[in-house]
Amino acid sequence: MEISTIPIHLMFGDKGFAFPDLIPATQLQLDYHITQMYPSSPFRLQLVDNLKSSLQVGGTININDWGKNNYVVELVHGEENEIFLDPNLMKVTLFYTLASIHSNDLPFLVTQTIMDHLSIAELT
Repeated sequence: MEISTIPIHLMFGDKGFAFPDLIPATQLQLDYHITQMYPSSPFRLQLVDNLKSSLQVGGTININDWGKNNYVVELVHGEENEIFLDPNLMKVTLFYTLASIHSNDLPFLVTQTIMDHLSIAELT
């Protein structure tokens, strides 16, 4: 069986932080969850690191334009861990707290957001 790759772009919707291991840690969790929940799925979800480019001052990335044709997880620092799913785009905004950073829960939150709210239909 040939495996197709579905890219999922991670971007900051605000200033953001430097998370050097967020992509690899989240990719490991994502791969594990897919193989456990959908062992015969012909798809692989591949995280695309757009965190650095969305951090650049004066960057030209328009997240809403990206969300029209690409899966996007937009990370925004907030007061609570919560999500907003845009019904018109293939985009979810994940609000995360400083506590989730300190407890190293952000990879888990991103993984759960993708699995539960963004791409479940493609995997089945």
